[in-house]
Amino acid sequence: MSGENELWAPGENVVNRVSMLLVPRQPWIDWAASLDRDDPPPAAGTPGNTYLLPAYDEEDDLKEFIHGNHGIFFEEELAAWTDDESVWPTDRSWEMFTEWFDLHISALVYDLGDEPLAYYPMEDED
Repeated sequence: MSGENELWAPGENVVNRVSMLLVPRQPWIDWAASLDRDDPPPAAGTPGNTYLLPAYDEEDDLKEFIHGNHGIFFEEELAAWTDDESVWPTDRSWEMFTEWFDLHISALVYDLGDEPLAYYPMEDED
């Protein structure tokens, strides 16, 4: 595999999605550190998970989508650290979500891979 992707040229390979990177803030780190785990939580500012969101023509529509689905994002982030829902915070409001995570939005997503996108179902760890 070479360092350059021969399939990509500037302005091409833009995906019809917007990316949202969640970066855990200190309250999430404190919560994660309070759990009985062998591995410590990531340091503040460490990038977290990236979500591909629908592309919208209007920024307000994107904000509405994120706000309307923040509970799903919040639960995914909690589940990524522990699947024990009894230790999840009961308050998963928008206000708490934005206290626990910084949101970084990118309106342009480029697909530089050689292979078609693939989707992998999450497997239960039972």
